[in-house]
Amino acid sequence: MKRIILIALLIVVLATGTASAMALGLSFGVQPLGGLPGSNVMLSARFDGMPFLMGLGFSVGQEQFALGFTGDYIMYRTNLVNFLNLYAGPGFFIGVGGNAFNAGLRIPVALYVMPIDPLELFVELAPAIGARFGNPITFPAIDIHGAFGFRFHF
Repeated sequence: MKRIILIALLIVVLATGTASAMALGLSFGVQPLGGLPGSNVMLSARFDGMPFLMGLGFSVGQEQFALGFTGDYIMYRTNLVNFLNLYAGPGFFIGVGGNAFNAGLRIPVALYVMPIDPLELFVELAPAIGARFGNPITFPAIDIHGAFGFRFHF
């Protein structure tokens, strides 16, 4: 478990060092839609020099541990109308929580706006297919990750 956290943090640090500009914020899972993998609140990072979007969240307690990581490649980005924009692309997810480990692929599709210069607001749906390793093991496990949030561009 500690290795997964260290690898995820290493990826974020390495990507930060190579990016010229970045956006950081929070992503909140919409539970009726399936929420986010692992932790339902994630740090959201996007790097302007690279078409990648990453999410990392975890919660640790005496009797509880949850970890979630998403990595998405933004393959398509367009302006829909005036201030409303869209991005989509393939990605992956890892989620650990309770007695289960989830991993798989996802395709996030998001609408976003920038109401003021450094602030981005977004809502995202990501159909996902993967495997749940718990009791029982489930494959394919089909979900819809739903989230909304914000990022500040630096």
